[in-house]
Amino acid sequence: MPPDPLLDAVLANPGAREPRLAFGKAAGGARESFIQLQLTASDAQRAGKSSPALVEADRLLATGDRRLAWANGILERVPEARFLRGFVELLVIDAAKLVIEHRDLYARAPIRHLDVTDARPQLATLFGSAALAPIVGLSFNLDGTPHGGKPVGDGVVDALLASPHLGNLRFLDLRGQELSAAAMLRLARAPQLAALEVGLLDGLTEDVSTDYDRTITDVRPSDPLAAFEQTVGTRVPWLHPVETTNRRVVRDAF
Repeated sequence: MPPDPLLDAVLANPGAREPRLAFGKAAGGARESFIQLQLTASDAQRAGKSSPALVEADRLLATGDRRLAWANGILERVPEARFLRGFVELLVIDAAKLVIEHRDLYARAPIRHLDVTDARPQLATLFGSAALAPIVGLSFNLDGTPHGGKPVGDGVVDALLASPHLGNLRFLDLRGQELSAAAMLRLARAPQLAALEVGLLDGLTEDVSTDYDRTITDVRPSDPLAAFEQTVGTRVPWLHPVETTNRRVVRDAF
């Protein structure tokens, strides 16, 4: 793959918008418009609003072979890849494949989110890998479905809490993973997850009331969440994402 200084600038600072805009300006045409539209849509999502820019961006992406071309060789290698803010940012990928191929994949796009499948046999290797170092959002929610492997179970907690590579993690989805109550308590008490903003665990949700236009009017912990935090002995901030931000939890906003 030939060097591309503009892409390298995006990869070096994946959370910044300026390198993405510079890449788009140099590319021009539909590629520039797509990046600008997705950035506009992302800004709206982060503010808890919808945006027509998202529909227009999807229309541009679906035209001709743009999805394949703009994915920069990634689509042929994973079951699913999603564009966020103008570039592929989210991959659905097998755990073993991720550990082996992450360097090349990360050289092609600013990957920030992973939906990892078939993780159960690879937990120690996966969480010991630098493949997770740049990751902001991590989900195992496809495991336990026809599209993934077996639920990761309590072993994911041991591997996660031992990992030195989760400093950027802000979103974690462990629903459907057959975690015991003891394992969920360990997660809730873990200082390693201090930077986490959203953690999704089975049954531990907020009750959200909205107005006719979906404006949030009231947020409170559900009865199971309130009981869980009584056992924990403290409020767990990442189990209260809606209350904290006063907006719906949208993974694409991270």
